Amino acid sequence: QMMLDNLLRGGFPEFLGDAENPKVYHTFSRIHGDLERDYNNFQIDATYYSQGSGNYRDVNQNRRVDVLLFPKVKDFNLRQFLTLKQADGYNPLTVQTAYFSMETPGEFDWQAQAIAGAESSSSQPELAGLLSRPFRPGQLFNDAAAAGIELKHKKAFLDAAAAAARQVFAANYTHEGFWADHWTYDLDQIISFEAVYPDDVERAMWDAEKLPFYQSSGVVQPRDFKYVE
Repeated sequence: QMMLDNLLRGGFPEFLGDAENPKVYHTFSRIHGDLERDYNNFQIDATYYSQGSGNYRDVNQNRRVDVLLFPKVKDFNLRQFLTLKQADGYNPLTVQTAYFSMETPGEFDWQAQAIAGAESSSSQPELAGLLSRPFRPGQLFNDAAAAGIELKHKKAFLDAAAAAARQVFAANYTHEGFWADHWTYDLDQIISFEAVYPDDVERAMWDAEKLPFYQSSGVVQPRDFKYVE
């Protein structure tokens, strides 16, 4: 029951790209759409590998045991949610659907052509064009179908594209403002990771690739700006 509840909000982790170093992509992740909470509207696109947006609190909370259930997740959730932390300790309300992008504009041409080469030669230019811009897995398949391209090896094609691309996390500042009480879930992510990978905590916390702060379109004004005598 706990696993089912976690998957309905936190999503089911799929592993894309290189089998030795996969990228984690959660399908069905969404805001909690409980029947008794009709104010919690949510949307899941009708595509393969569909991933909906969800509240930072909900998604983070329901992925706290991901690494216990799916050890291959490793420190993915920890890095994703810390990436969405602002320098002032706040976090945006909404976690948007992650997307993929080729590493650098100067490299995507040969990467896209090599990946497209796995399919029929007549579709290579169109596939290369699709891979030259940011994409989500389901969107990539829909765009290919719209262009009249038949992908005979969908999973292999997606794995090749994901392996060559960089995964980009996304979030959205909404009218409901910021939240600051959810940092405890980040600690839970660390505790869960340590339970499975105790010898890797030091690397994950200190020696891994540095994480940026999230730069929001909205800011919390200082007190001397908001109050007057």
